[in-house]
Amino acid sequence: MSVDVRALEESSDAAERWDRLVERSPQVTVFHRHGFLRALERHGGGTLHALVGSKGETPIGVFPVFELQKGPVTTAVSPPPGLGVPHLGPALLPGGRKQRKRERLDARFVEACLDWVDTTVDPSFVHGVTSADYGDARAFQWNDFDVTPRYTYELDLSGGVEAVRERLSRDARTSIEGDYPDCEVERVESDDALDYVVERVNARYDANDGGLHLSPDYVRDVFDALGEHARAHVVRVDGERVSGRLQFRDGDTLRFWQGSPKPERDVEAPVNDLLNWTVIRDAADDGLEIADLTGANTRRVARYKAKYNPTPATYCELERGGTAMRVASDLYRKFR
Repeated sequence: MSVDVRALEESSDAAERWDRLVERSPQVTVFHRHGFLRALERHGGGTLHALVGSKGETPIGVFPVFELQKGPVTTAVSPPPGLGVPHLGPALLPGGRKQRKRERLDARFVEACLDWVDTTVDPSFVHGVTSADYGDARAFQWNDFDVTPRYTYELDLSGGVEAVRERLSRDARTSIEGDYPDCEVERVESDDALDYVVERVNARYDANDGGLHLSPDYVRDVFDALGEHARAHVVRVDGERVSGRLQFRDGDTLRFWQGSPKPERDVEAPVNDLLNWTVIRDAADDGLEIADLTGANTRRVARYKAKYNPTPATYCELERGGTAMRVASDLYRKFR
């Protein structure tokens, strides 16, 4: 039986129907949730196509795709660039199929989604980034995509806080176990606090490469849409904010998003070590099992995060387009 792909029609229960499917898949991230997708659509200047693949009456996968128009060039992307989303792409629902049948159905799902995109959107350039749990991207290779491995860092929290602490490097333990009475890490919920973290993150990107620049309105929109899935922390030294972090809780996974910029002024305390440890410790205390620390593709960031003793995990970047689309590809990477 062939796979039928349709875009989820907007209705009063569209968000609920989509999120029910998302919650069934072990391959999704918080970025697949309907509220996040709609925030991306509102702030990314594109049109969301929330694709659902079914075999008969049985849903087998979801694939959120954004249609972007830049002058004469139409692109299909998942996720859209410029909004700081590291993963999106397709996600399959679980089934009891044996390997050969599963591979065949998964390939048909990808082919049916791509056929839908080619017929409905007719893009010159297609780009996607999978989650680390998606695993098998061969169906895209078989459909003329360039598939490039990328990396994140995953930290095992399942043994509890003390087990995580024991695996830290010596300098990391020294940082978090020091006495810094004037330094305080706190969870915050106000728009003002979100705006502060975004401002500091943007300043870091401006100083490094002039690339990603997040809108405070966009970040507030995401936090409003995700509710308890989204959390923010700031660090204060002598009562003054000096750094902050945004992160998500996604089932049993903590996902670092944006944050830990270098403080604007010199401070004695290792503020970002304390900030990151507080977020990790609280997640482990609350029973989460994995922390996705991100940053493993950038050598400078990887050197810093390796001291938490995480495990590299692979995800895939997917790209299809002719030589003329290389400019679009370069721009996509710059503003991811």
